[in-house]
Amino acid sequence: MSRVVAALVLLVARVAMAAPAESARIETELSAREAIRRVRAARELSGIDPEAARPLLRTALEDIDPDVRAAATISAGQLELADLAPILLGRAQSATPQLREVIVEALGHMRPASESEARPIELALARALTDAEMGVRVAALRGLTERKLAAATRSSVIEAIAACLSDERPELRRAAAEALEWIAEPLALHALAARVDDPSPEVRFAVARALGALGDPRAAPAVARLAGDSAEEVRGAAIATLGLLGDPSATARLTATLERPRDPLAGAAA
Repeated sequence: MSRVVAALVLLVARVAMAAPAESARIETELSAREAIRRVRAARELSGIDPEAARPLLRTALEDIDPDVRAAATISAGQLELADLAPILLGRAQSATPQLREVIVEALGHMRPASESEARPIELALARALTDAEMGVRVAALRGLTERKLAAATRSSVIEAIAACLSDERPELRRAAAEALEWIAEPLALHALAARVDDPSPEVRFAVARALGALGDPRAAPAVARLAGDSAEEVRGAAIATLGLLGDPSATARLTATLERPRDPLAGAAA
């Protein structure tokens, strides 16, 4: 056995031996009279083995101090302990704005394989998209992005995300378009097409990409309008999208772009 391998084996053994001691230390800290110590311990739970952390998190989630509960919520999300989701779901609507955001953020990390377990999480995230607090809505959008939606909730979740395309804040409209790009569901076509004249170029850029992700030829007319956008980055995204859609009208536009070698967007079309 080489020295490197031997050193690694020894390191793993030491870590394995230290893990129970660390769990015991954190458990003791969670019983401290000072709330600040319990908060610190709740935060540290995210760094230990999930199986060891689970019962300790259940305790911390019931702490009398809201800061301890918030720290435990964050750790539960970071560890992706979906079996703790029912506790968080019961508090998602009645908590203070700051805690609602923490809860929604944690739920967004929890992605159980079972559709029956995923469904209430996804519906809670969809409801959070109508929250009065911007931070909660953004956290909900993050949680709904890059996850495989349950079949039973897919339509309602997409409708809730699409509704955010009309939000007064451009950063939320952009986040909604980016979420719909990831989900790539044709149900969002009309809602996305309605935003091609959005006043924010960042939103129009995200809309162009999202329409391309749908892979639906019906998106071509809306994308064609974006191909004549005043913002260069929007035109580039739209031209690339038209190429992906393979619409007959897109060919002429792409050809015209390529025939203008000085056009900085020619590369995007190629």
